[in-house]
Amino acid sequence: MDGDFFKSLAKRPATKFDVLLARAAKYINMEDARASKREGRGEKQKENKDENPSKKPRMDFKDKKPAWQKVNMVYTPLTVPITQALMAVEGKGLLSRPRSYKDGPRQPKSDKLCWFHNDYGHTTEECRHLKNKIERLIQNGYLQECVC
Repeated sequence: MDGDFFKSLAKRPATKFDVLLARAAKYINMEDARASKREGRGEKQKENKDENPSKKPRMDFKDKKPAWQKVNMVYTPLTVPITQALMAVEGKGLLSRPRSYKDGPRQPKSDKLCWFHNDYGHTTEECRHLKNKIERLIQNGYLQECVC
């Protein structure tokens, strides 16, 4: 684990998951560039030795969106606003809030506040993290009183 990415994370830990993914993508691209550069040098040596070891191609993550970015998820329709469902879930102790909630909201970057994360940037109604957790609870048989 002595790679450049590991050293970078040790020096400057990522505070958000999307920042971590962006940094990881940069280091993956850098490794790919280095590997192709080495392969270019290695081709000259291979021509001399007539060696051709098989190599698996690396996955290209540039065009793939992570699961948390998938917008077209279909959620079960609710009879109450998602904020009310959040309160119902909290009252039953079925949901734990993310760590960011305990820290308290940072400086407002926008006028949007998510009560689930207790942070600015999006509203509670827009919060995909909360929607996914509530959907999972509904699929497991909870919150039937909130379902249409």
